[in-house]
Amino acid sequence: HEVASSAPALWTTITSRHSVVGVQRWLARSQDQSLRVIIGIPKNPALSLRIAERVLVPSMPRMQALFVRGKVASIMACPDVRQQASPRFELLYIEPTSPHDRYSRDIDDASFTAPFVRAPFRRLHLSSQLWPAAWALQSVDVRDFEVSPNSDDFSDEVLVTSWLNGPLRQGFQAWRNLT
Repeated sequence: HEVASSAPALWTTITSRHSVVGVQRWLARSQDQSLRVIIGIPKNPALSLRIAERVLVPSMPRMQALFVRGKVASIMACPDVRQQASPRFELLYIEPTSPHDRYSRDIDDASFTAPFVRAPFRRLHLSSQLWPAAWALQSVDVRDFEVSPNSDDFSDEVLVTSWLNGPLRQGFQAWRNLT
């Protein structure tokens, strides 16, 4: 136990299941290491805000990767998330609430409003079930964009890739600028 407690690299993953004391303990034991934060967002908005305040906000100064399952906008609505900087942030990984849904609307314009997500970052990974809401990505400045296809269908990845690189995206952006 003493060896594990003194090895900072073993304490770099914080989850939404941690209590306030658990998060503080993980932050102390991980010392100055970059963090991975894993959040399962409940459908209850009040619980989502509490998770954001308890887990995400204290981790943000050292957060390198954020893995989210659920409606991202519900944690971005937390005022402290909107005010906190995350200088090490590189990866945002988003999965839908239900992996069995063919399409999900778990991302929208509000998903990418927090300043730490609006700053350029290295990688964004979306489940292809989030494709219907891909228009919300127009304000995201990311170097690498990945889409994981549904297990039974590769065509969603092709659709997203062609949409992000083709004339459909340019036309959509022009339309959004008019509204």
